[in-house]
Amino acid sequence: MILNEKLKEARLEQNMTQKKLAEELTKLGRRTSNTAIANWESGLNSPDVDTLKNYNDELDSLLGSLLYGTSIL
Repeated sequence: MILNEKLKEARLEQNMTQKKLAEELTKLGRRTSNTAIANWESGLNSPDVDTLKNYNDELDSLLGSLLYGTSIL
């Protein structure tokens, strides 16, 4: 599974819409639109590292799991 698929899977596991995730990331100081999230999930582009960390935190998943499909512990 590649990063864009993992990002979408993590969001869906939390029953969160792209719009809601964008709002939550913006609250964390990472101004994000639902269009940006759609682009990440479709593989058109990828979030920067700081945004990826916030994405990970917001969705309560381990960054290692998102990136590599395994736990970093």
